[in-house]
Amino acid sequence: MNSLKLAVFTPVYPSPERPKGNIFVKSRVDEYAKKGYHITAFGYGPQNRSFQMDGIQVYEGSWDYVSTQLDQYPFDRFLVHLIDRRVALYILKNRCFHKCILWIHGFEALGWYRDVLHWKFSFSFFKQRLIRAFRNMLELATFRYLIFRSQGQIKYIFVSKWMRQMAQIDLLYPFSDYKIIPNPIDTRFFDYQIKPAEQRLKILFIRAYNHPKYAADLALQSILEFSKHPFFSKFEFFIAGGECHQLVSSLESFPNVTIRNGFLNHDEMKALCHQYGVYLCPSRQDAQGVSMCEAMSCGMLVIGSQTTAIPEFVKHMETGILTRSVQDIVQAYIQLYEKPDQFQKFSESAAKWIRENIDMPKLIQQELDEIIK
Repeated sequence: MNSLKLAVFTPVYPSPERPKGNIFVKSRVDEYAKKGYHITAFGYGPQNRSFQMDGIQVYEGSWDYVSTQLDQYPFDRFLVHLIDRRVALYILKNRCFHKCILWIHGFEALGWYRDVLHWKFSFSFFKQRLIRAFRNMLELATFRYLIFRSQGQIKYIFVSKWMRQMAQIDLLYPFSDYKIIPNPIDTRFFDYQIKPAEQRLKILFIRAYNHPKYAADLALQSILEFSKHPFFSKFEFFIAGGECHQLVSSLESFPNVTIRNGFLNHDEMKALCHQYGVYLCPSRQDAQGVSMCEAMSCGMLVIGSQTTAIPEFVKHMETGILTRSVQDIVQAYIQLYEKPDQFQKFSESAAKWIRENIDMPKLIQQELDEIIK
């Protein structure tokens, strides 16, 4: 058993009632535990309680309850994912800067003006935006104060180069003691199976319909546009993304389009990644794209977007195809149809790239190296 005691905070740590929670944090915690570290997790919840989650002691509830439990736990390292104002003030109050490592995933370090939205010209919409802007400025001001008061004693881990660049701009701070360590991918679970050429015509889309940053509208419009092509019927599409969307309804008449309401669990996603060959995931903003990387681990060719952090993980015309418009996506479909050998080459390269760069054991060791320093 490693003697270091690790306190891990994330706003929504997975629980029996919320098994998905911030699953990307739990996957790390489980790996740390396998290495013999003593770990206790903390997060917000609807009621004050403690419970075991896969052998990890978890405390969740109101901030008063969580902070009290933190005070009683003699941690050697405080590992924080998705920091907020209350946690920042806790660190400032206890001056435990040298024990802290902060993972920066996205919204906690970005200004409100980077929100990707469908704008509406109504009083209620602009009222919500003003409230959002005020709260965001308060959060970032507190985070900024923590950064300056800690005088370089806190370590920072960013999931991508793009995320670090944006955080430096929005937090007005030139980070020096930091590492770029993406969210690790469990390649043992999302295992690679050689893709037959026929799977280039089987396209999988799993994204939230209702959030514009995930660009579901571009993906669904591309299918509608592609339906005008003579070989559209040779393709097969599987679509899942929560509650039904108006654009989804417009695809219901196509016999080669399967629509499933609701989201998928990991086992279901893995099965589909083995059955389909192409992962359609256009985006307007992404700090990494974990589901995209999981699909690549299975050997799926990604049709993604030439934006934000995506090019760090998908190499255009090497491990996938990056696009800028609906027409680009349609051209990608045509390219897949006409070049089966290219599909198989990209598929193999995608799975190899994930294993060489962001495989779970490799990145967990990088994180542990930072933790034990």
